[in-house]
Amino acid sequence: MDISNILPASSLFLGVIPALVILYFTIKGYEDYFKDKKIFLSFVAGLLAGFFSVLFESFVRNAGVVSLIVLIPFFEQIVKTSILNSRLARGTEGAPIYGATLGLGFGSIFIPFSMVIYASRWSGLDIVGLSIVTLGAIGFIFFHGATGIYIGYGVKSDRVWRYFIYAVLFQIPLMVVSLLSDEYNLEFLQILIVVYSIILYWYATKKVLIMTLPKSKRRKIIKE
Repeated sequence: MDISNILPASSLFLGVIPALVILYFTIKGYEDYFKDKKIFLSFVAGLLAGFFSVLFESFVRNAGVVSLIVLIPFFEQIVKTSILNSRLARGTEGAPIYGATLGLGFGSIFIPFSMVIYASRWSGLDIVGLSIVTLGAIGFIFFHGATGIYIGYGVKSDRVWRYFIYAVLFQIPLMVVSLLSDEYNLEFLQILIVVYSIILYWYATKKVLIMTLPKSKRRKIIKE
């Protein structure tokens, strides 16, 4: 199947739709701790930041292993930190929620990016290969959502740089796996990315995002 005709039209939606679905279930129960306008602005800001991050990554991807493993995580997380540490989230109780929203918007751009990169790299990529690549890219949505939560909590608790460092360290294993996927078993490594990212996102929502709520309401969310 020739995917060149479907990539431009559909790939962006393939990123945005799962990100919005994840967001819906993530912020359920937190309605009193965010403003709809800021949720919208956070998601759009994430989309734009993700787009510029992808451009940056395309320039440095061939600059060497160090650039891929260290420079890209630093750049991507500093972009998210700068946005969340602005008036968008600073001084608000919902900073971790806006961090999740920003991160999910940021990560959603990686589906179209991954599709274009792998389709151009392997001209014979069929629908099965495309599905595998998309699966791995969904992992990046979860990952950036998780690190957005961490950074947002850092903003809320005035420990922004500590949680920025955590986010960078969390991304390094992901970049190592991405590097290996260029040379080794694509299917296994894409699944590894998804599993790692979902676990990280689960922990971020259950242990970090929930700190947005008062203790009495935390117990209710945990029971649900």
